[in-house]
Amino acid sequence: MKKNNLILRRDFIKSAAATAIGSATLAISGCNSTPSASKAKKSSVIEKDFTILFQGDSITDADRDRKRDKIANDQRALGTGYAFSIASRLLANRPGEGLKIYNRGNSGFKVFQLARTWERNCLDIKPDVLSILIGVNDIWHTMDERFNYDGTVEIYENDYRALLKRTFKALPNVKLVICEPFVLRCGVINDKWFPQFDQYRAVAKKNGR
Repeated sequence: MKKNNLILRRDFIKSAAATAIGSATLAISGCNSTPSASKAKKSSVIEKDFTILFQGDSITDADRDRKRDKIANDQRALGTGYAFSIASRLLANRPGEGLKIYNRGNSGFKVFQLARTWERNCLDIKPDVLSILIGVNDIWHTMDERFNYDGTVEIYENDYRALLKRTFKALPNVKLVICEPFVLRCGVINDKWFPQFDQYRAVAKKNGR
């Protein structure tokens, strides 16, 4: 992984949160403090005219309107989740800077399914900053016979590495945000998920170094 291309999730979120209206913050990954907007803009990883792309599964998708996904900064195209939260704050506090923000998350996707649509849903967009949150379905679909999927943590890692290698080959200067997948013990998620799920999280964390 190219260290100069990597943005830790916390740094990315701090950059977005730092430009929020008033004292608004994004309480994600333990980010509970917000530096001043003027100081943040000097050190922000997000520069003028940057294109920002959010990719992943249902947590990213957040009921986005696919019919409008080619429209940058569109409320319905961004969905109702964290992608919209970050985008709305950036756009409200950095107007006129030409930021273009897209959400191409797909509910139910695993890593290899991201790869199938990667050309049009990532590479063609040519993002300057790319955020990826993927992994829950890669384990869940092995536990539910309805999905007929026999993946492993090794397959998840190999698919992920191949996707990132492909991305850097096409977009050598892209700034990358790797988010660790997460779950809560409720619904279909029970103790059977663990400790295996922690291995999937470790893969994402390792690729984010």
